[in-house]
Amino acid sequence: MNTVDTHAHVFSASDQCIETARYTPKYDASVEQYIAHLDEHHFKCGVLIQPSFFGTNNQVMLEAIEKFPDRLKGIAVVDPSTPYEELFSLKQKGITGIRLNLF
Repeated sequence: MNTVDTHAHVFSASDQCIETARYTPKYDASVEQYIAHLDEHHFKCGVLIQPSFFGTNNQVMLEAIEKFPDRLKGIAVVDPSTPYEELFSLKQKGITGIRLNLF
């Protein structure tokens, strides 16, 4: 089947969250768990969404995509002033869209 899950997050309780986070997870949601969940429900691939508690540090998500590039893409959080070169670099790493947190 060619089904796609379009909204998931990966993180661990030990990851560094931004100081202004309204929520910080106390549990792990690993990329391996997510891939197993996709397999269990017969999804071909998934889209990871950068959680707001990481701010514009997309590293955890990028590492997850790097582990499973044929199965995962991502939506990154960026600053509105992010230069084109950085956006292009994110695209090369599997990012297919962006989020702007304006508050």
